[in-house]
Amino acid sequence: MNNEEFQKIVIAELKGLKEDVSELKETVIRIENKLDDLEVHNAAKHLKIEEKLNALIEDSVSMQEILGEHEISIRSLRRRPV
Repeated sequence: MNNEEFQKIVIAELKGLKEDVSELKETVIRIENKLDDLEVHNAAKHLKIEEKLNALIEDSVSMQEILGEHEISIRSLRRRPV
């Protein structure tokens, strides 16, 4: 094998590697896009969960206040003479 044949083989291999790298870049871009979509989706779900949790916390505080007021009323009525 002479130098020219060797160079042709190397060039052919390099072209194949270049094509493989291009395909890998495309695959990475697709994966990055999918990950971005998942992050957006997860962020939206996180916000919904956080909103629902905050509503539950507010409801819990309200229920504690109501129960507390109720208990106070019951104790006041118990102290009144009948």
